[in-house]
Parts: sequence; C-alpha cells; structure tokens
Amino acid sequence: MRKKLHILTIIFLILASKLIGQNLDGIWLSSHFLETTKRNIPYKSDSIFTKAYLLLDFIDKENVIIKGLGKDKEFGKFSITNNNIRIKVGNDSIEGIFTEKDLIFTLMDTLNSIKQIYLRRIKNSKLRKNEIPDRSRFFNSSWKIESASKSKNYGINFNFAHKDSLDYLEKNIVLITKNKGLYGYTEIGNYTLDFYKNHLFLGVSNRDKLKENVYHIYKLENEIFYAETYEDSYSFTKPLIINNIKIKKLEYLTINQQKDIKSKLNGKWKAINNPIPFDTIGSQYEKFENQSFELTFQKKGKFKLMKKGIFINENLKEVSKTVITKGKWEISKTGNYIKIKTNNGWEKYITIEKLSNNRLNIFYDVKALEEKSHFYYRTLIELIK
Repeated sequence: MRKKLHILTIIFLILASKLIGQNLDGIWLSSHFLETTKRNIPYKSDSIFTKAYLLLDFIDKENVIIKGLGKDKEFGKFSITNNNIRIKVGNDSIEGIFTEKDLIFTLMDTLNSIKQIYLRRIKNSKLRKNEIPDRSRFFNSSWKIESASKSKNYGINFNFAHKDSLDYLEKNIVLITKNKGLYGYTEIGNYTLDFYKNHLFLGVSNRDKLKENVYHIYKLENEIFYAETYEDSYSFTKPLIINNIKIKKLEYLTINQQKDIKSKLNGKWKAINNPIPFDTIGSQYEKFENQSFELTFQKKGKFKLMKKGIFINENLKEVSKTVITKGKWEISKTGNYIKIKTNNGWEKYITIEKLSNNRLNIFYDVKALEEKSHFYYRTLIELIK
C-alpha cells in the first residue's frame, strides 16, 4: 500500500511540474511594483503600488527571454520547485513565486520593507507582420485614445512630432493632451516604439508628471489599434488594473475648420469661476478678493492675458494687483489646444475643453498673483465673451 502511495505521489509531482511548465507559456508583462513595510515607520504608507515594465518570454522548459521597453533582449535560465521560480541571467539571479494569474519576484528584502514586481500574461496578438506599423507611421500625426470615462486615459490625445524632432537627450518628442475629465493638460513628453514577435508596445512618458504609460497593441481593425494598459490609482495604495482601449488616428483640421475655430476664439473672454489661486499659507495677506481673469485673442495672432485682484492684509488695508502677459498664439492642427509664446520667450499651452461662439472652457496652469509666489493651480476655467 505504501509503495502504491509512493508511486502515486511521484506521478502527481511529475504531472504538477508539467502543469506548472504549461502555466508559464506565453509572454508576461510586469504590471507594478509593490513596496510593503514590515514594521511601523513614520510617514510611510503600509503598501505603495507603482508602475513597472519588464517583459518575460518562457521559450521552452528552461530558457527565458528578458526584455525592457526599448532595450535589447537578454537570455536567461529558469528553474521551478513547486510554485517557486528562479531566473538566472549571467551571474545575477532573481527568485519569486507564481499563482494562476501572477508571477511575483522579490527585488529587495530588508529589515524594514520588501519590494516585489508583479507580472501577468498579455493577450495573444492578432497583428500580422504586414499590419505592424513602421515607425514613420506615427511621425507628424495625432492619435486619440478611446476609453471608458472612468479610465485615466479618457480624453488623451498623442501629438507625435516629425522624424527629426528630438530633445536634448535625443528622444522622440510627443505632445500629450488631455481635454476631458476633471484635470486637463497639454504637456511635452517622450515616446518609444518597441516590437517583440508580433506584439507592438508604445511607451509614453510625461515629463511633468514623471511617469510612463505602456500600451500593448495586439490588434488592428478598420485603421484602429486595440490595446491594453495598466492604470494606477490616484492614491497609489491599490493594485494597478488593466484597461482595454482603442487608439484611433485623428485627421488634421482643414483650412476652413481652422478659420472657424480662430473666428470663434477672436475677442475678449472673461472667467466666471475665479481661477486665480491664493496661497493662504505662504501669503503675507489675509484675503484675496474681486479677482478678474481676462483672455483676449486678436486676429493678427496676438494675445493678452490680464489677471487682477485685491489683497487684504491683517489691518484690512487693500492692495490692488494687476499682471498682464502678452505674446503670440496659434491653434493646433487638431484644434484641441492653443500654443502661446509670451514676449519674454516662454512657450505654454492652453487646452480647449469646450468652444462655442460665446463660451470657452479651458485647462491652464494659473500662477498666483503675488510677485514672490511660485504657487500654480491647474483647473478648468470657464469663460464667456
């Protein structure tokens, strides 16, 4: 009887190891880092989730390909014991565990905290070789993300610069516009296109937000790319979730469409929702009242921004303050943002959320009115003519 049990146990272990090997089939992409504290540390969260990007491809029973976004692939060996896995690349190795859904590797384990990286299988790609786009397809073009309104990608457009537009680090430039939701913006970033087998990856990094999104593109249908991407929570205390999106090319405005938008923009606009911030902590004043925010677009491509208001100190003395900024403006090729260049040489962007003949909603970083203040506030500004 014991001999039979022993034989059955061996058979079970062999079958289990085969199943485990099968479970690793496919391409795995990291979703996030998780750093967890082991003991109470002041001012530190118990768990912090941040984005991470690493690709693993288990090509047979002992070999694995490791690849970072835009990096060369490396070859390693892996071994499995029960649900534990060990990967070795050269003299370096990493250990972890796996479940039905996740591969979890430990990157750091100290007295105070442990840092792990989580990976999950990506979808099988349906892209054929002739459908994988050449890099030139994105040069000097704009693309719109279509997603659910709750998604952090909702309202985002990518405006890719032409081939020779590189920054000081010789990275490709993209202008990222978000004109939907609570907080919109137009900011400069960089992008990387990467290909692995028949999978396409688009990585977009936002300089201002110091973060990167990676979109795994797995299908092309009717000139629309289908992709999946991991999205973090605003608090960074919850695991990242995967979201399915579409990426669709935007057509540039015709000359007549540009003229129509310029005609609507021309004139003086006045804010109705008090967008000028007041730094109550760093200010020498007690109150800020009677504020006015006026934005004037002129037909000859010039603009004037006037901010004014009254500061009241602790002795109830009133101090009036007015700041006027002038320069040139132009509408974007897609019509969803305005590029302004001030007379002192600064380039900024005004993101258009809504435009009609007598109503304009924009996202813009508004600086506080005090001279020594460095306080900015990004908000939706509602203006009327």
